[in-house]
Amino acid sequence: MGCTGIPSLIDYMKKNNVKADVCLVGDGNYALRTGNKGHSQWRCTVKGKAIHSSMALMGTSCNAIEYAAMIITTVREMAKELKAHDARDHHYRCPYSAMSTNLIQGGNAVNTVPAEFVFEFSLRVWNSKVLGRMDARIRQYINEVVVPEMRKEYAEAAVELDTYNTCPGFNADESAPFTKLARRVMGTDQIVKSDGTTEAGYFQERLGVPTVIIGAGTARAHEANEYTSVENLMNSHRVTLQLVTLCTETDNPFESHL
Repeated sequence: MGCTGIPSLIDYMKKNNVKADVCLVGDGNYALRTGNKGHSQWRCTVKGKAIHSSMALMGTSCNAIEYAAMIITTVREMAKELKAHDARDHHYRCPYSAMSTNLIQGGNAVNTVPAEFVFEFSLRVWNSKVLGRMDARIRQYINEVVVPEMRKEYAEAAVELDTYNTCPGFNADESAPFTKLARRVMGTDQIVKSDGTTEAGYFQERLGVPTVIIGAGTARAHEANEYTSVENLMNSHRVTLQLVTLCTETDNPFESHL
């Protein structure tokens, strides 16, 4: 998950001067998609000090879960502000940047003040400027509010915040010949963008390769019983072959077919 393998491929292509005329990313639930949100993921580790729960708040411990809850609540407030005030792109099902806490782990017994708590949260953005702003804001809150409060109880308390996965968003050039060719093959002028993340942004933004997304995709993505239909597989296979043929049968495919 998270397109973690693609950066090394992009680095290899750059280092070895591997060129490509176009890129077709096989995703999208058999619809032509000319954009997808980028994302960033954070892992936050809150380190306090354990003690028996009967001795809580005596200045001899620091409850990692309770201080983590402060950060999680702030992430939630930031997410609500994005929903209310973020710029919109209505080509996405969710037109604003979406932020949420999605994994938590901490505590070892109900009678013990927890010494450590780890949680992970993510941000899906179509506007890359939002990412830097949200990262700076949460770090400022941790450093200026949470950690000073923790250290009133335990001098060695700490919060570690690591960004461990970031993928660029993707916005195809609607005027690019490959985009126009893909629209002709798919028979659509409708602009559709994906709330999920694909590798398309790496090829378009990092390598400058004209890119579109067309593929079988999935129903119930990231849920139980995720699947794709045979019909979608066959349709995507047909479109892929058609685009490859059109792009390779002449030296100037876009002049020949547009």
